[in-house]
Formats: sequence, C-alpha cells, structure tokens
Amino acid sequence: MTLARVIYVGRRLRRKYGVVGIVAGRYLEAGYSVELGHRTSKGPIDILARKEGTILAISVVKSPARITSRLVEETAEKARLLRAKPIIVLYGRGFKITGEIREQAEKLGVHLKRVRAA
Repeated sequence: MTLARVIYVGRRLRRKYGVVGIVAGRYLEAGYSVELGHRTSKGPIDILARKEGTILAISVVKSPARITSRLVEETAEKARLLRAKPIIVLYGRGFKITGEIREQAEKLGVHLKRVRAA
C-alpha cells in the first residue's frame, strides 16, 4: 500500500471509529494490516493487526477509564484464542496503573502501551 493510501485509510478509520480508528491508523502506518471488531468466542477484540507472521490482539481503552484485572485477563484470553500477542493500548492522559495490575499483565504476557492524545 502506498503512503498516500495508508494516510487516506487512516483518516477514514479515525472518522468512522474514533479512538479505535486512530490507534488502528498508527498500526497501518507501521506496516500492519488491521481488522477492527474481530469476533472471538469470548467477545470482540478492538483491533487485530497482522504483519509478516506476527499477529497482535489489541484492546483500546480511552481515558479516564480505570484498568482492571478483568480487562487484562479478557485480553489475554482473547489473544490466546487467536494465537496472537495481547496488547492493551491506553489512549489519553490520566491513567493510573497499580503495581498489582502491572504484575498481572506481565505474568499473562499482556503489553501495556500508552498513546497520548494529540
């Protein structure tokens, strides 16, 4: 996909899906192909990204939400079903992550990434 096409698709995703579209657009720019709202038997995952044999299952959380252990467990379980790497993207400012949540995410292999709102 050419750069102009990637930028165009990224803008369309942002308009249609809001915050999830912004995050999906960033993965598109990084060379991933993205699928939004992919369904699993445990519920939908926000973004499924693929690139050269790597599959990422991404859950997007908007600020000022609180990260719970249940969210970490659900993301890990959905990623396991898809044989993907689990990622929780924290979009915005003001997230407070407790040490307990960090330890649980590390134990389950869930990566926590922050994306600042522009």
